[in-house]
Amino acid sequence: MNRSKNRGTRFETMVVRWLCERLGDDRIERRALHGSKDMGDIYGLVCHGNAEGIVECKAHSEVTPSKVAEWQRQTEDEQANAGADFALLAIKTPNVGPKSLGRTRVRLTTASLMAISGVAWLHGAHDSALSQWVETDLETVCALMEGTA
Repeated sequence: MNRSKNRGTRFETMVVRWLCERLGDDRIERRALHGSKDMGDIYGLVCHGNAEGIVECKAHSEVTPSKVAEWQRQTEDEQANAGADFALLAIKTPNVGPKSLGRTRVRLTTASLMAISGVAWLHGAHDSALSQWVETDLETVCALMEGTA
């Protein structure tokens, strides 16, 4: 396995362990590769009783706006492939390790933000409003999933 693949695998494993512990749910797992129909790196996230989600993890040494835009498109595709209610894009944050993983950058669409927050869809909401990307951190995402934020 090459060095960048190792870095990605370590980050995914760290995120899975952190999420399992933080959310108290051992059903969260790394997903095996699915070829061209990738369905995210992590699955098994459930919130508000029935909303299911995936996480796409990126641990690149150089994060640029164009890379983030491509990762966002990839995350949306993988959410559709998985049939998930929400998708998170976790981007390895410099100087964040296992003990501070809650500070990891997470990007998600406003539709995914509504799903993890347990907010009902707005009647008349335009697709363009629901597809806007926002950024927060992993700890905030977990608090929203639990309804404690």
